[in-house]
Amino acid sequence: MKYMILAAAMISTGAFAHTIIGTPVLKGSLKTKVFVNTVETTCRIKVEKIKNILSEDSYGNPGYAVRINVSLDGEDSKKKIKIKADRDVEMINMFQSGNEKIVKDFEYASEDGVLMTINEEGRLKSVSYPYSASQTVVCKF
Repeated sequence: MKYMILAAAMISTGAFAHTIIGTPVLKGSLKTKVFVNTVETTCRIKVEKIKNILSEDSYGNPGYAVRINVSLDGEDSKKKIKIKADRDVEMINMFQSGNEKIVKDFEYASEDGVLMTINEEGRLKSVSYPYSASQTVVCKF
């Protein structure tokens, strides 16, 4: 009987666990072309710093902070439109889900709406960047 209770406790604890792979983000920079307000624009993302935030989610997984630099640079001389943006963004991989904090392996977000996704190797997949009140720029790599 003792063993059945112990086994049931182990099974129920495992059902509530949230395990992560712990994929690290790789430092470096990438660029791609995107259209912003119908202007072909260069989107550059540079991963500058990665650090442990010394905080854990509800399941004991460590959270990480990433500082990136986002820059947009484009111009249409015929329409006289310039696209310029250059900003450092602090992002973390810890998200609030109801009453729990959950660390995600492949997603990082900032407080002001920037969302970054990475692949299993830690390479950038995309960065979603709110450019203006009416447009969000998505840079895919």
